[in-house]
This record gives sequence, C-alpha cells and structure tokens, in this order.
Amino acid sequence: MDKLTLMSSFAAVVEQGSYTKAAASLGKTKAIVSKQVSQLEALLQAKLINRTTRSIAITDTGRSIYDCARQILDDVGALQLTAQGQKETISGRLRISAPQSYAEIKFTPLLANFMLTYPNIQVQMQLNDRFVDIVDEGFDLAIRIGEMQDSNLIARKIGEIESVLVASPALLEKLQPIQTPDDIKHLPAIHDSNRRSGLKWQFTYQGQHHSVKPNTCLTVNSAVAAKIAAVAGIGISLLPDFSVEQEIRQGSLVRLLGKYSAQKTGIYILYPHRQHLTAKVQALLNFLIEPSLAEISATTNS
Repeated sequence: MDKLTLMSSFAAVVEQGSYTKAAASLGKTKAIVSKQVSQLEALLQAKLINRTTRSIAITDTGRSIYDCARQILDDVGALQLTAQGQKETISGRLRISAPQSYAEIKFTPLLANFMLTYPNIQVQMQLNDRFVDIVDEGFDLAIRIGEMQDSNLIARKIGEIESVLVASPALLEKLQPIQTPDDIKHLPAIHDSNRRSGLKWQFTYQGQHHSVKPNTCLTVNSAVAAKIAAVAGIGISLLPDFSVEQEIRQGSLVRLLGKYSAQKTGIYILYPHRQHLTAKVQALLNFLIEPSLAEISATTNS
C-alpha cells in the first residue's frame, strides 16, 4: 500500500473541499479517491472526514493528520526538487505579492538570499496591502498576514506576528506611568489602518480581555510610517513586532504593557491548487518553509 498516495488523496480532499474536485485535480476518479481516503482511515484507525450527501466535514483528528501529511508531501517534493536540480538549472520568472511594510523590513532580505541561491530565477514582486486575486492577476504566490479566507488556495502558515504597544522615551517623560489599557484611552495615538481588527486595540492578561478605542491623532496605512511618527514622539502606537524590534533594541522606542498580550496574527504563503508545481515555485516554497532559513516571526523579546 503506497502511503504517500493515500496521503495525497486525503490532502487533496481537504484542500479542494470535495471528493469530486479532489479527483479532478489528481486526475483520478471520485471512487478511487474515496477508497484511498477510507484506506488511510483504516490504516490510522481514525475517522478523518465526516461525509454527507451534500458536504464533507474534516474532524479534529483529520485536521491534525492533514498538517502532518501536508508536511510529509512537501518534504518529498523537496527531495524530488533536489534530485531534479542535479539534472537541470532552476530558472524562470516568479511573480510574488507581499504586504508592503512586511516585505520592506523582513521578506526582501529573505528573498535576496533565495535569489543568491537560485541566480537564474528572476522575481517580479508587487508590494500591496490589499488581498490580490492570485489566479486572476497572474501571481505564482503571495505572502499574507491575517486569517485566510481563500478556500480555493493552499495556505501554509510560516510564522506569527505579535502586536506591541510602543512610545518614545521623550513622550513617556511627559506622561503618568502606564500600567493598564485604561491608562492609554486618552493618550495621543498613532493608528496603522492596515490592522484587520479595525479601530480597536485588543489586550489580554490572565484571561481577561480589554478593548481600547485609541485617541487617534494620526492615522496612516503603513507600519513603517507609524513607527517613524512614534519615534518622533507624536503618540503611542500599536505596531507589528517586526516593524519596531530594532528601535526597541536601540532604545528609540519603549515597549509598554509588556505583561499584556496584544493581537497575534499568522503569516501565510498562499498559492493556487496545482497537482505539479513548477520547480521555481517549489524551490521558493521549500526555502520559505525551511525553519533554519525563514526566521520570519522574530519577536521583540528575542
């Protein structure tokens, strides 16, 4: 029994959302895909998918097994890519969409290392904070921050970003001590409008949730611009950790309410469903997913 084939069929059903679509993507019949999923369930002695006449529902066990299976399948793909790389040079153009501030600070240095590793690949990267349509706009993949809504795309989580509350030392000298979220309600605030949670700053401590509407003096759709304004002392700001980690280390910004946890959001690679990815796309996916290379979610406490 080919366990990789069984895992591949199961993963396709999860990713496509139906047996019919999974069968079409794999070039198999629906009956074969259904049989292979059942064989995997029998092998693992666990129910992975609850199936009705109209829909399917992935069980909690199925979700866990899918994550493991997807990783195994990707690792096998990496091995195949390595073997392929010994026979031919990986080349071509990659089109990537990425959030602007994140790409400028974190992703571009990583991409540069990738291009040094694969010098025959040309990259066209568009920085845009909107959620582009990868297929219609002709992108090979996208980097996105936040919860994923695209059921027709494969999403691989590669890290997390934590929001941190910061202010300049000069501003803090003028203020009373800040110990709880209530202490910031009336302070001048710089708001990054790219935050998906809207004009509410969320904090959690010992299971208690606190929601604060900032007293906004500046709204800007860029974490980098908001950081610059915060360093200048205009106001406090709730910003992604990657955008302020250097300033916190250097002392030009101070982290506030450190015992409170602010919003955490995932970093994802999104790419279209394809049975066989091109070598150039697979190479970048492997490069980004590899933990030793993609240290993407560094925190300000590291």
